[in-house]
This record gives sequence, structure tokens and C-alpha cells, in this order.
Amino acid sequence: MSFTAPRRVLRRHRLTQVGALGAGLVLLLTACGGGSEPAESSSPAPAGSSSSPAEATTASPSAEPSPTTSPSGSAGSTAAAGSTGSGGAYVPASAEGPARNVPKPEMPAVMKEETQEGAEAAVEYFWEAAYYLQQTGDSEYQESVSSPTCKFCDLQRTSMEGHYRDGGWMKVEAVNIASMVTRPSANGYMSTLLLDMPMEEAFASRGGKAESIGTQPALEESPWIAETSFSEEAGHWVIEAMIAGGS
Repeated sequence: MSFTAPRRVLRRHRLTQVGALGAGLVLLLTACGGGSEPAESSSPAPAGSSSSPAEATTASPSAEPSPTTSPSGSAGSTAAAGSTGSGGAYVPASAEGPARNVPKPEMPAVMKEETQEGAEAAVEYFWEAAYYLQQTGDSEYQESVSSPTCKFCDLQRTSMEGHYRDGGWMKVEAVNIASMVTRPSANGYMSTLLLDMPMEEAFASRGGKAESIGTQPALEESPWIAETSFSEEAGHWVIEAMIAGGS
């Protein structure tokens, strides 16, 4: 990355880099997560919408609103507005070393509201927190929005923590949610996602590419399913499952 701060990915529809193992986890994680089957998704809304979820219903998860298509966002959008880790300008990762002064993601207040908008904000925040995890090896923010039932969340944290503990780092960019269609589910909401996932590169402490993770190619409109529920203990929405492959 040649820029000096996490870039905002241009929104293409109304309606947020995959984590540790990136696109290479798609086949492994397709069967993970469990939960109810996603309902039919509607077509993504036209381009040119704002980055925040628009006209989200305020009904409880037990209500039966029509599915809506929410604005897209990038994993770096909220993080770019956050505080830097140790002061100073943000320096993206390169082949020479890891990112420095990475902005911390900020949890949006709407995530604490038991609404569809709050559930969608949790999905966006998850990818922002995952982006921070990939750049730093710090799992605090990703873990705060993940339920213990989320297998992908746990695998992502374990992989990134181990990679950074061994002296490695990642060169990554932010995921963009090209579209998000959300419907009520048994425990909260289920969102059908199409993710634009940039290439990610893993580097080892000794220099050169980390063979255990390697380079993952970019993917456009990769299908995923996100299941969310409202945690009374945490006081906000959490990710129950994040499933690659959209099934």
C-alpha cells in the first residue's frame, strides 16, 4: 500500500478484508457457522448512497420487515477516524516491515441499539476490527464483537496472533462490502454479503513471504453470510457466525 492512511473504498451500492487466512479459508469455512438458512436476497440497491445504513427498521428481531439493502463501507472507514496506536502518522505495511500507528476502530453507538441498523453496524464493525487485527496482531476489537460460537472469528484471531507472535506481519487493505441484504432470523438477523476482498500478503520475521499463510489473491463480490444476535451481557450486537461461500 502506498498511501499514508487507511483508504476509504468507494461505495458501489446502498448498504464493511477477510481475516487471518483470507480468501484461502473460503473452502474450509463454507460449512462452518451453522444457524438457519439464509432467505433469498434482493438485488443490491443503486450506487451513490451514503456509507451509513439507511432507513433501517427499528423493529425487534421478532418482527417481519421486508429485507433491505444497506449501504456499503470499507473495513478502514471507521478505523481512519480512530486514534492512532502510539501517536504519529499512520504508516502502512510493506515488504520491509509491519504497519505502524494503526488507527483503532471505534464501535458505533448504534451497535448498542436492538435494531436492524444496529445489527448491520456490527457486521461493518467486525470487518473494521478484523482489518486492525491483520495490521497489528491485536485481537481486542475483533474479539469484542465476536460470539464464542463464531468459528471463523476464533480461527482468524488464533492465526493472526500466532503470526505476529512469531515476528511476522501482514500487508493488507480494507475489505469493501459491495452489498448487504438483511432479514430477521431466529436469534437476531442474518445478512447476505458480497465482499470485495483485496489481495493480502504475509511476511515472515526473517524476511520474505510467510509460506504458512502466503499471498491470497483479490476477490470481487465474494459471497458471505453473517449471523448476528444482541448480547445482553456485552450490551451490543455480536457476530454469531461469519460463513464464507454464502451458504
